[in-house]
Amino acid sequence: MTKEDDADKTLINTKTHKKLRTSKLRKGLISLFIVFVLGMQVRANVLPPLVNASAVVTSGSAATPRTANPTSAFDARWRYVVWQLDRLSWFLGLATHWRMFAPPPKSHWYYSVWAVMEDGSQKWIQLENQGERSWPQRQFFDFREVKFHLNIYNREEPLNAFAQHLCRKQTNKGWKLRSVRIAMISRPVLSPREAFRQGKYYGPETVTDFGTYQCREKAIN
Repeated sequence: MTKEDDADKTLINTKTHKKLRTSKLRKGLISLFIVFVLGMQVRANVLPPLVNASAVVTSGSAATPRTANPTSAFDARWRYVVWQLDRLSWFLGLATHWRMFAPPPKSHWYYSVWAVMEDGSQKWIQLENQGERSWPQRQFFDFREVKFHLNIYNREEPLNAFAQHLCRKQTNKGWKLRSVRIAMISRPVLSPREAFRQGKYYGPETVTDFGTYQCREKAIN
């Protein structure tokens, strides 16, 4: 075997080794991505969320969840990393919920929003999906409003922004309001046996007050 043959063989081995390393790296990254996607799916459907965006406070350069109750700086940092991963999975559309074959919801809820007028009286604000609705509205539009209500559920900043929107909207209609009170009314769905016994599908109503939000900018010219 000549020196040229040895050189060619060494070159071929080097290229083969590089291809193997590249292939292993690519397979490793793909495997990590698959594990990440499956992990986010399991977390979204099995494990409760750690914290949402409204439950994070920022102090200096560090942000920690309010509800985390960290016992150490490492615990706080770890919870913050998990919270950021939850946000990333939500933005990438990986935090989907498997509801097609899931049991029906155990409660029915909706928002009850009231305008606090300048004279102290309160007036009910009818939201987009409340009241008499036509078939096209129920089938093609109301689900967007329901999804919006779900996204702002128990989140201070989005609820405040929603209240300011209602302040401007109702002021443009001629209402003289100073604040908006947002509450949630929920009713548990009874089991089939209990519903048959009581002759109704829902249990007693429960009212949860999310707070009263002062109107800052009342009208749009």
